[in-house]
Amino acid sequence: MSVKDIQKWKEAKLDELQKKQREVLRAKGRNPFFKFPEGETTITLMPDLPRENTGRFGEQLIFTIKVDGQLYDLPLRATSPLLRHFVQRISDKPVKLTVIRAGRDKSTRYSVKDAK
Repeated sequence: MSVKDIQKWKEAKLDELQKKQREVLRAKGRNPFFKFPEGETTITLMPDLPRENTGRFGEQLIFTIKVDGQLYDLPLRATSPLLRHFVQRISDKPVKLTVIRAGRDKSTRYSVKDAK
């Protein structure tokens, strides 16, 4: 097998696994989780009440957001600085926001502003 053959197989397999995961999540009424990349990300905060979840990461509120036309679940812990921003901005209509993530790991900082 050549490197190109392996790369093609790998990409096809990852796409297949991702599609299966989305189908399982949708069957359960869930969306894939979203993690903000470094830099600016424009999202739409959907007008759905967040779900409460208690799991291995503690108590969380799970908000529904839309990024580039795809729905995602965004879990936020009670200690997350983003939680207050999202609770303040949730509405009965979709709300466009720009989230800015700077840094990594424990030095990560977030800023939230209304999108233009």
